[in-house]
Amino acid sequence: MKLTLALEKAKDALNKDRSLRKLRETHNMVDQINTDLTFSVCLNLANMYEANKMFAEALKTYTLIVKNNNYPMAGRLKVNMGNIYFKQQK
Repeated sequence: MKLTLALEKAKDALNKDRSLRKLRETHNMVDQINTDLTFSVCLNLANMYEANKMFAEALKTYTLIVKNNNYPMAGRLKVNMGNIYFKQQK
């Protein structure tokens, strides 16, 4: 039950981060966009998907993070992706 609630909170955080980013872009405040915050929100969401055994969603979220050039250290998350494949025996 707690993991389900945590997943819902993580999804809510992502929606709020997207709204904030959109607001700042609309008001020409792009310099105030916090990419570290977005990275943390996305990483937390991926972790919550994984904890809830929603492996396809976790892999999709990890992939989006790794492919984003704004996150230079994101390549380390490939280990997390490998662990999911291992759990799935792939």
